Amino acid sequence: MDLLGVYKMSQTKTDSKETAKKPMKREEGKKRKPSRTVAGVLAIFTGAIGVHKFYQGQWKKGIFYLLFFWTGIPGMLGLLEGAHLLGSDAEPERKPSDHVTVKA
Repeated sequence: MDLLGVYKMSQTKTDSKETAKKPMKREEGKKRKPSRTVAGVLAIFTGAIGVHKFYQGQWKKGIFYLLFFWTGIPGMLGLLEGAHLLGSDAEPERKPSDHVTVKA
């Protein structure tokens, strides 16, 4: 009987700890946007085989990188894309004149 009481106490303690540490869930249907820094590093080191394209969700381009990696062209493109991803801003600056207004 004493063992049963100890089991119940330890079970309730772990239940309260588990509920306190549960991570927040993302809303259904929303995907996390790939990090530009991670994509840039992947492009520099594994750009020849297109890992950065798969990471960004561009499956068709990733397959082309895989098919033509033996030519060396995807490797050069990967270095350029990696430098671009790491060196540029996430969002390009827009001028007020870039916005299109529609009048009804």
